[in-house]
Amino acid sequence: MKVRRFDFALVFQSAIVFGLGLSLATPVIEQIGYIVPGLFLRALFTALFVTVYTVFYLFPVVVVSIPLLLAGLAVLYYRNIPIVVEWVTSILTIPQPADALFWPLLILAGITLALFVIVFRFRYSLLLLFVVGLAAFVPLWYLFIDSAYPSSITYSIFWLMLLSYHKGTELWSRLPQRNRRKQEEIVGLRNGWLGYTVSLLSIAVLITLILPKDLGPVQWHSLQAWVNENFTFLNRLRSSETNEIRGDGGTFGFYAFGSQEGAELGGPLWLDETVLIEVRGQGGIYLRGRIKDTYTGRHWKKTEALEGRDFFAAPREALLDLLTDTEVTIKHKRLRTSSVFSMLYPQDVSSLPGALQIGQNSSMVMSESIPLNHEYTVKGLDLAYRSNFAELEREEDLSTLDYYLDLPSDLPSRVKELALEVAGEKKGYYNRIKALETFLRHNYSYNRNVPEVAGNRDFVDYFLFDRNEGYCTYFATALAVMGRAAGIPTRYVSGFSVPDEESEDGVYEVAGTNAHAWVEAYIPGLGWLPFEATPGFSTSADLPRHRDTAESDAYAVEDEEGQVAPFYGRDYYDHHPDSTAAYPGVESRISAGIFIAVLLKILTAVLLTAMLVFIAHVAYRYRRVKKMIGNLEVQNPRRRAVGYYLIALSLLDRINLGKWPGETPRKYSKRIIRRVYFLALNLNFREVSEGINLALYSQEEITPELAKEAEQFFRYIFKHYLAKVGRLTALFEILLKGKHFTEDLMS
Repeated sequence: MKVRRFDFALVFQSAIVFGLGLSLATPVIEQIGYIVPGLFLRALFTALFVTVYTVFYLFPVVVVSIPLLLAGLAVLYYRNIPIVVEWVTSILTIPQPADALFWPLLILAGITLALFVIVFRFRYSLLLLFVVGLAAFVPLWYLFIDSAYPSSITYSIFWLMLLSYHKGTELWSRLPQRNRRKQEEIVGLRNGWLGYTVSLLSIAVLITLILPKDLGPVQWHSLQAWVNENFTFLNRLRSSETNEIRGDGGTFGFYAFGSQEGAELGGPLWLDETVLIEVRGQGGIYLRGRIKDTYTGRHWKKTEALEGRDFFAAPREALLDLLTDTEVTIKHKRLRTSSVFSMLYPQDVSSLPGALQIGQNSSMVMSESIPLNHEYTVKGLDLAYRSNFAELEREEDLSTLDYYLDLPSDLPSRVKELALEVAGEKKGYYNRIKALETFLRHNYSYNRNVPEVAGNRDFVDYFLFDRNEGYCTYFATALAVMGRAAGIPTRYVSGFSVPDEESEDGVYEVAGTNAHAWVEAYIPGLGWLPFEATPGFSTSADLPRHRDTAESDAYAVEDEEGQVAPFYGRDYYDHHPDSTAAYPGVESRISAGIFIAVLLKILTAVLLTAMLVFIAHVAYRYRRVKKMIGNLEVQNPRRRAVGYYLIALSLLDRINLGKWPGETPRKYSKRIIRRVYFLALNLNFREVSEGINLALYSQEEITPELAKEAEQFFRYIFKHYLAKVGRLTALFEILLKGKHFTEDLMS
């Protein structure tokens, strides 16, 4: 049996589809809010999809397997309805977990299919691929989807490869292919072209990667002013980046969105009225963006030694009556950051676009920047009532919190002396931190327009003894450092103060002016509590008195180990590692099951109808082909010989032995007589072709023997055709598409 000839065009175009699909799907999956599968998994499934599409392209009869697969699923459904309904419901549930694979792989399959159709079926594939890339990557680039940058480069490389291939095809397709030597020359030319093109593009990419990425723009203010004045539309093109979008995609901080010059503390605070995030649910609360624990003298940082957790910290039992259930939905409108904002004690976060990392200090960050306009929901507990916190203190071993007491070795001694002078004689942790809070609020002024800290001065020392004024970062840093000097574990918190007033559509708009910094101090027996040293901002003293314990929504239950843990009626602890998972209501599950059951029944009916139509179509084509063959048998010898000959030619074309355009039967027989004679054994193809040539171009009488030889020749070629393409493919082409028989006979 003859081996199928290697099809370079098919393999090359399939590789192009693989590269384009892998490039385009990555930023699209990230944009819709799902974690992008790893490179190996993406490549594996992309190659699988391309292989499946290629098989369908080469052997269309395989499409018949799809109804058979659906029929099998229908049988499975009717044999075990509950299992199928639960499986389909779990897949079609939206939104799914951010790390789910179903929807990302479905998107990957759809994108790969669209690109496959463009490359293999459209005449102007290059133009369409260019439009697709432009329409996809430009919006993703403006939305600051980080993966859009490398993906667009990869997409461009494969597009250029396809462009070069189209131009190369025009070159080697003009060369004659009539002998083996010429064919070898074409293969060599093509391989040389491939190596040259790949090398050239690889060098271009390498140079691009080597070039420095941190070069700032050329500052040509006069030219920029002239452009802004005469071409205003150019300035509007990137207004979303230069005038609205804030943040570099990293962790939250004042410097990250332009309110300060850099990571170091101090300097003027720039007011920014841009709405950065939108909050639904509750206003007048603090949203923590980042918690830091190490003070260096000039800035705060997060200790690298701290390891992350996979659960949220629960508040202490003594604090439960003073907390309230809080739920907010947050949208990063114009703020690019990987920090996840939350209340004092977060308990559950949903609808995040990726994996969540929880630190020991309860700060939350994502592995990548949160996409703009993406919404996520945070549930937790926040301080809502005031009480006599000093009386609620209890003795506790604080040795595990030593790193919240660390201070720089070169911290001026007068800072410690002042802290002890203000709070040293106070009894209890709460009274000491409260005394420091009151001292700072009443003895220092709020001012945003302050100069940079001079020289190598310690920031807190400069604020307390020289500047005597500043804004929230000054007051929060001073309170945290002085609290540590007085023996109180503290940590520095930066985030937003959500305004009390909501907009008409129920959204609390949080602008850059709402950025804020405060302190959380650990009170033994109570846990972490917020403290506000900045003048003009509310403190815990401004909260209402706590409700009577009997009226509280919270109460205590004992877990399996006998430990007392809080329980809330709305299952805030459902997502805690020691709690029971929440399940949807019975009514919603039943309604979803009924909907899926009805949907599957409809799909089954559609499937059965499609199968009946398919069978009817096959029967119709079979009768038509049989009728045409019968009609051919009653024709005169001339028409019968020509008819069988034309059908045989179409079959020869399917096994790569077809006629060239404009080639006469005589020339055709001379070119392939050896191969056809070998196939036909005792049949003389030259004599058959000479007879057909006379039948087509002369008025001589055609004998029945010629018609009989043409029929024998057709039947032998038909057998070889079946062996070559397979009986199933031949059945599909003849009965479903009507090739080779109906077209030639009708002509």
